[in-house]
Amino acid sequence: MATPIVGLVNAKAYDTIQDAVDAVSSTGGSVFLPSGTYNSTSSPACVPAPGASSCVVLPGHVHLRGAGRDSTVLDLSGQSVDINGIEIQGDHTDVSHLTVNGQGSAGTGVGVWVNPQTISRQNIWLDSMIVRNAPGWSLYWQGNTSLFTIFSGAKRCRFYLNKSNGAALIGASTSPQSGSDPFSTGAPGGVAVGKPNAEDLFLKPGDVVECSIEGVLTLRNRIVAA
Repeated sequence: MATPIVGLVNAKAYDTIQDAVDAVSSTGGSVFLPSGTYNSTSSPACVPAPGASSCVVLPGHVHLRGAGRDSTVLDLSGQSVDINGIEIQGDHTDVSHLTVNGQGSAGTGVGVWVNPQTISRQNIWLDSMIVRNAPGWSLYWQGNTSLFTIFSGAKRCRFYLNKSNGAALIGASTSPQSGSDPFSTGAPGGVAVGKPNAEDLFLKPGDVVECSIEGVLTLRNRIVAA
């Protein structure tokens, strides 16, 4: 087995994108994908490893970065519609500045899959991405919403033209509609638990909680007695 590399690797030095990911130490490292379109025949190739269901599987503490979402494209055209683009299996992971272009036909494959089986979904970020033409969901952020995400989310991303589901599924059942529903993850500031005066800070009937996406919308919820 090759010795993991700590730091930055250029995927161009490997046969497949997954080979580059595997070369990065699980204790932390980044994989850079230069400008270009990566498919099943490119170098590096964007194909699943034997036995895998996703073209790129990211463990924890690994960062996958392209040269820009209009410049670096993972193209799954021609591959099985049951294959996923990117699968995140570890915490403290991010994907940024690239596009995932799906197979263009309906199926079960998703553009980006946050797999909850091996992670607690902490500090996972998607930034400056386009995910389009996925057979199923563009983004499948799976798991129980009561355990869902600490300091995680998607920003400056576009999810569209997916073929058989909505733009994203978040948690167990939340399904924003493609091209129309913005979504924000995480908790607003001011968590009371653990503070000496917590009892004075807990929400009470009549309080209003506001969460905003600047320039887009503000969500207001008024607290009422049970």
